[in-house]
Amino acid sequence: MATKPYGFSAGHEVVLDDVRITVEQVNADGQPLQIRFSFKPGALSGYKVMRWQAERFVAATLPEIGTSIEIN
Repeated sequence: MATKPYGFSAGHEVVLDDVRITVEQVNADGQPLQIRFSFKPGALSGYKVMRWQAERFVAATLPEIGTSIEIN
């Protein structure tokens, strides 16, 4: 069961055709602090990955397979 007000708990998953998104850590209010994105091989070749920075979207540089990055 998801927590309120943000509706997330550790282990919460969303599964789409090409990616599995797992909430790995949340704060006391249920806000995600750590999320894992697991893509099927080749899934990103047709997409441009973006992140939010300074009030706008910018291109994201993804980490090498098996590593991670922190996005603030």
